[in-house]
Amino acid sequence: LEWGAVESYRFEEDGEWWLKEYQFVEHAIVHHSETPNSQDPLEAIRSIYYYHAVTRGWHDIGYNYLVDKYGNIYEGRAGGRNVVGGHAYEYAHGSSGICFIGEFFDDEVTEEALASMVAILAWTCRDLDPLGQRDFHSETQVPTICAHRDVNLSTCPGDKAYAELPTLRALVAQTLANFPAGVAADLIVGDQVRTVVGTPARDDAGLAAPQTLELPEYAVGIVMAGPVFADGLPWYLISTDYGRGWVEYSALFRDPPIGGTSGIFGLEDIVELTESANLRNRPGVQSEVAEHAPAGTVGLIVAGPEDADGYRWYRVMTRERFAWVASTYLTWSTQPAPDRPIPTTDLFVGDSVRVFDGPLQVHRTPGLGDDVIGILQTGDVGTLIAGPEAADNQLWFEIRATLVTGWISAAYIERTNATIPANFGPGDTFTVTDGPVNLREAPDADAGILAQLETGEPGAILAGPVDAGGYSWYQVETSQGVGWVAGVYLTLQ
Repeated sequence: LEWGAVESYRFEEDGEWWLKEYQFVEHAIVHHSETPNSQDPLEAIRSIYYYHAVTRGWHDIGYNYLVDKYGNIYEGRAGGRNVVGGHAYEYAHGSSGICFIGEFFDDEVTEEALASMVAILAWTCRDLDPLGQRDFHSETQVPTICAHRDVNLSTCPGDKAYAELPTLRALVAQTLANFPAGVAADLIVGDQVRTVVGTPARDDAGLAAPQTLELPEYAVGIVMAGPVFADGLPWYLISTDYGRGWVEYSALFRDPPIGGTSGIFGLEDIVELTESANLRNRPGVQSEVAEHAPAGTVGLIVAGPEDADGYRWYRVMTRERFAWVASTYLTWSTQPAPDRPIPTTDLFVGDSVRVFDGPLQVHRTPGLGDDVIGILQTGDVGTLIAGPEAADNQLWFEIRATLVTGWISAAYIERTNATIPANFGPGDTFTVTDGPVNLREAPDADAGILAQLETGEPGAILAGPVDAGGYSWYQVETSQGVGWVAGVYLTLQ
């Protein structure tokens, strides 16, 4: 269903900010949006879009699909099936993020929302075992249908929604098992479809069922149930902006078609250059050249086609980069698909950095496979002390932060001018950098206030740190007395 996306959030002068990237989906990750359950769903989804696209600077919504309390299903991240979203750190690669709109710590999910979640999960997991498990990035034996909390340090999708996952898995498995093999009708629950001219929708499957509405040409709908065979024909229950009804199969066509493109090449086709050619950052001959690649360069189609400047363009993944190339230089290849390219970075050892997309896992060594020794949240800062090192198709730096030192992916940090909090020890002297600061009876934001320390107030560290409430607390001695202060407000003298 349409929800009123402001498309300008997604585009700059040369095209989309967040270029589409595709990866085979191995898991479906269930989320909740933590928006008020009383809020109008369309207002909620627009607020989520603004938060992701503008506030967080992603230029699109991070979830692949969203489901509201009435059972409506919405497309989130633009690009269709297998497009990489932004919903679970590195676990967004190889998964589809599907979000219940609302907050489900204490409130139950509606029956309508659960039914539609089954529908979209069945479509997403149509090539998977919905009851299965497999290793996924650094986690072992992750269920095919899992929750955000199963792969990240999170309470999402809330306890009530999380408790529904075993039922969802069973219903998805039942839905897929009931799909009859060998029939002409090849649609499945969760498919997006369009209608042909003058398509009648009925109360039930069959020509004798009362007609409830007539759908216009090219009306977009989601398959909610079917096929059901009546009068020798397969029928599907379709949900559209105009209403719901049963439609005969021949009046429907899948949108987008299987393969995801309408050009010569399809998504995940392996291609190679027939002659040397410019690989560009955007479709079009005016776009900047990322590389002049030689004939025989092998790539994997990950997006397209896009028509620009008289050419048809495809985005390809080569061993070196993601880039766009005109189709006139491409042919199918018998070579294996290239490995995912290692990204580049403009960060260096000694840089002060901040996390712009947390929570971010901190590893003992570079790579996703080693032990996670800590978590950095959005806005946390630190200093790069080693790197970069290439591992798991990412670049890694060792960071020294307030609470942890370890290796993080460079893809989720940016250079900052912020002051990096020091690690204090007993006997160190300090000054208050951002007063007035509360001097408290104990290392807790709810502890009693003994005094207020103004900017520039000197003091000495007596003990600490003690981690509580998201802060590192230090016992200090000042002219105002002895008490506890959050270290984020102090700097070494």
